[in-house]
Amino acid sequence: MADPVARKPMFSQEETNYELKIPYLKRLFKFLLPYKKWLVLTLIFMFVATVADLVSPYLLKQAVDYYIPKKDFKGILLIGALLILMLFVNKECSKNKIRLANRTGQMVLFDIRKDLFNHVQGLSFSFFDRNSTGKIIVRIVNDVNTLNNLFTNGIVNVITDMSSLVLAAIIMFYINPRLAIVTFAALPIFFSSSFYNQKCNKKKLEGCSKENCKS
Repeated sequence: MADPVARKPMFSQEETNYELKIPYLKRLFKFLLPYKKWLVLTLIFMFVATVADLVSPYLLKQAVDYYIPKKDFKGILLIGALLILMLFVNKECSKNKIRLANRTGQMVLFDIRKDLFNHVQGLSFSFFDRNSTGKIIVRIVNDVNTLNNLFTNGIVNVITDMSSLVLAAIIMFYINPRLAIVTFAALPIFFSSSFYNQKCNKKKLEGCSKENCKS
């Protein structure tokens, strides 16, 4: 007669690397809808901080090209005052962006944890017979912690980086289109090498995981 405890494996080799798919993102973004006002405020602070950060080099260019050669002391003072103002705006907007992003992310995670708890409570007894309690808890905690990085930093950082790149490209093409074209000509090489390195690292990581599982 088989031991009933043997029916419940402590850990099974299970695929934990999930592909990022649109339906999964739609299900996750539904949790953001109740907090869309906070999200909009976060994006506004992010946009203002990005603009203030990108305007500062342009103000320095104006000072070096026009006011310093002409020894225009009033113009230099005006540029200095604008630079200080841009630094202050960037600092305050970045601080509020981080605070609102973390607050929104924690509220979303609270809703996800609550739904997960209610879902686990409604599962059948046979599910708990097939899976150990420790394994279930570890999977829930690890998955929610992964979502923590997505909602608190990931989304806002991606939007911030993309908006910074777009605004910087617009300013560069406005100042010197030829130099901007030469600069962005290297982007395809950069992206292709990044994707290649990412693919190689993923294969190496999967190989190490398989070897650890065998051992």
